[in-house]
Amino acid sequence: MAEQDAAHGKDLYKTDPDLCCALRKVQPLAESLEQYDAWATGLRRAETHNRVIAPVVGWDAKKGKVKVSPLARWSDEQVEGYIAENGVLVNPLVYDGYPPSGAGRARGAWRPARTRAAGAGPAPTRPSAGSTHDPHCRDRPPPDRQGRRSSSHHHPGSTGNTEEAALMAAPALVALAHGSRDPRSAATITALVDEVRAMRPDLRIEQAFLELSRPSFGTVVDRLVKAGHDEIVVVPLLLTEAYHAKVDVPSAIAEAQARHEGLKIRASSILGLEACFLEVLDVRMREALKAARVRELDALVLAAAGSSDSLANQAVARLARMWGQRHKLPVTAAFASAAPPATGEAVRQFRAQGRRHIAVASLFLAPGFLPDRAAELATEAGAIAVSDPLGAHPELARTILARYAVGAVELVPV
Repeated sequence: MAEQDAAHGKDLYKTDPDLCCALRKVQPLAESLEQYDAWATGLRRAETHNRVIAPVVGWDAKKGKVKVSPLARWSDEQVEGYIAENGVLVNPLVYDGYPPSGAGRARGAWRPARTRAAGAGPAPTRPSAGSTHDPHCRDRPPPDRQGRRSSSHHHPGSTGNTEEAALMAAPALVALAHGSRDPRSAATITALVDEVRAMRPDLRIEQAFLELSRPSFGTVVDRLVKAGHDEIVVVPLLLTEAYHAKVDVPSAIAEAQARHEGLKIRASSILGLEACFLEVLDVRMREALKAARVRELDALVLAAAGSSDSLANQAVARLARMWGQRHKLPVTAAFASAAPPATGEAVRQFRAQGRRHIAVASLFLAPGFLPDRAAELATEAGAIAVSDPLGAHPELARTILARYAVGAVELVPV
């Protein structure tokens, strides 16, 4: 406080409450959160008018992290009941009329609005989460997502199904890939999903496939329902918004919901082509250039699966232009099927312009027939290096979690 007073004058909370809040709360919080991918708050919709649509799980764009507010749906009565039944610590000042610190910025010195000593009647209730007071009460589990309370008592030291119940408080995440007969593809998806699990060990996360690989989406949904999950967010592991995204995924979800009455399944946006994936392309390209002992490039080809959907192909072309601007090199998009040019044709076009150091990046999620075919055609045409598919990388895992966060919010009734 002495340093703050010296820098900004005494009683900063009076002279500049916004700056005081920034120095004492906002900046320390931002620094503390730097090492984390998600953070939890005690926000509740019942607290203020600007929190009435606060999601349970959301994406905090300002901080670039998943934001979890597990108490968002709790009413004042639920909070008070939980405090009374579980001996939650509450700051005694709350009962002397001091407002909770999270209710808004300080606009002056705190003064008790009323005190019990003054005979003002019962102490005010509804303390905010994180308050501290110690009434001696029995320990019981919190209300479930609908506000119901379990009939079984929870005793300190007993584990029971506490961890399982905590996991079911959030929708399950199903990472849904297309599938391939090539075992390398399923192994890569498994590795990617393992990356996601490492970032969010609190979530139930499963992988599934539309076809050709196991487990199928229906099998995974059946397993989750049997385990007690009634909400699922599906993140399609597809790079472009084409047939599989528009037809196969909705069809699989509709079929699963028809089998399980009351089950809620929400498909998020597809994994897509995020600008941050350029970092992953760079990593894979550096690995390929190192293996080929290449130190010079004068052109790049971005090879993707290709689609009969022109908009999907245009999305690949846009990413190729962004990659070219990033490296100040000519870049063209090429496709392994359904649309021209093929990778070999793209390489030959560059060679016809006198360029000899041409490398090809594989804009595929995992190995398989199409990536192999694209690489073969590129090598035959004279490409000096072909990178591996994107594969398991933290950037992709973070994007999956961002898609999940938005999908989970859309499941929350408002």
